Amino acid sequence: MKALQAFGLVFVLIAGLVLGITEPWSNATQEESTNADEGASITETAAPHNGTEQGVAGGEQTSEPAPTPRSEQCLDSHNALAMHIHPRLELVIDGQNITVPGDLGIDTSACVQAMHLLHSHDASGKLHIEGYETFTPTADLIFEVWNISYPQDDSLRPLFDDPTNVTVSVDGAATDAAWNEVVLKDGETLRVVHSTESNSED
Repeated sequence: MKALQAFGLVFVLIAGLVLGITEPWSNATQEESTNADEGASITETAAPHNGTEQGVAGGEQTSEPAPTPRSEQCLDSHNALAMHIHPRLELVIDGQNITVPGDLGIDTSACVQAMHLLHSHDASGKLHIEGYETFTPTADLIFEVWNISYPQDDSLRPLFDDPTNVTVSVDGAATDAAWNEVVLKDGETLRVVHSTESNSED
């Protein structure tokens, strides 16, 4: 009986070697492994790595450039304007009237052969504020354009070095608002006075 069993076992082994089916599980494992590798390559080709996806979704997209500050925006001409207003400016510093230059905001380093949105055409104090789209101009725009137009001029420095001695009024009405809150309106006069003497008398 044992001899018969041994013979049967030898027969199965020989048959397996001849037919190549001694370890069917081995082929199955190799096929699964091959299929898994092929599937991985297909997936990797079809979709980017997670790191790339997170880079885009995580806010690492190319950001748009910051908009040009209003003080550096330029006009090529007076055509096709959406707004054109004329406030007036009066400046007095320590008893001296400061003349608004007649070419304020014209042909500067920021607006070469062009005009800033705020500019002047004479020394009367009349400001021209224009734009291809409407906006709300404020007093800080005056000083920003002035600084770009005349970077070496320090005549307005006391307004910023000694703000406690500065009084501001719009058409005669005093205001304590910050420069960027004082709205420039058509026909109104902005008067800015720096005086140490008046405050010492109070």
